[in-house]
Amino acid sequence: DEKGADIVLELLQHPDRSWRMVICGSGARAGDIKRSLNSFLGDVFIENASNRQVADLMNDCCVLINPHVEIGAMGGGVFPFKMIEYINTGAFVVSTDVGLPVSWCSDAAGICIVRRSADAFFAAIVHRLAINRTECDDEVFRHTR
Repeated sequence: DEKGADIVLELLQHPDRSWRMVICGSGARAGDIKRSLNSFLGDVFIENASNRQVADLMNDCCVLINPHVEIGAMGGGVFPFKMIEYINTGAFVVSTDVGLPVSWCSDAAGICIVRRSADAFFAAIVHRLAINRTECDDEVFRHTR
């Protein structure tokens, strides 16, 4: 759950969710994620996606999430490569703390730092979809890891 599968599972099962989720990844929780997909909303899970597939999916997003364990809890931290990829897409990014300067984090900058909980991620996603309904005409929310 270090990379956020627990948060993704809670978001998939959230009773008020109204957007499609596309999840890329693999790991111990893959079976749980597959069982939690909502076909009515068009959810998709892609295991072992190529780098090109992940890049293409990310570029089609209006919101990307990074529910990773907070960087301070990683025993000295890790460099947030995924965040650089996310920011580069131009999509709105919701993440746990990865050590970005606070001045970078705003609606205008397209970055929202939240505590590591499904409710915090859900609220940030709903807020952004309400602001950018025209940009998010597919109401697509995607998570890659």
